[in-house]
Amino acid sequence: MERIVADHPGTIISLGAGHSHYTQSELFQRVQTALRPVNHVVLVLPSPDRERSVQILRQRSLATKGTNWISRGGYDFLRQWVHDPGNHALATTVLYTEGEEPEQSIRRLITMCD
Repeated sequence: MERIVADHPGTIISLGAGHSHYTQSELFQRVQTALRPVNHVVLVLPSPDRERSVQILRQRSLATKGTNWISRGGYDFLRQWVHDPGNHALATTVLYTEGEEPEQSIRRLITMCD
């Protein structure tokens, strides 16, 4: 994250959920520091209801990737990522997209960041 932000100022950097989830506090703090100068860190979720977001994301993932993101051992990656307080702590704002076409969400995102 430090290098991406430093090497690409003023650009849009899209992170998947796993790229913003840190279990070690030292790494999370480094990411927080790296993102501090960034004006807009937007967390994109389908719904303000986190369980609804997990449900929607799981349906989308099954339809597009063929995975539900639950490991053989029962670890639920999607639930962990959506409920991770770190994702919310890093974000300067949250964009909820349920019921919108991608183009609508993009327009709202651009407006939010202007």
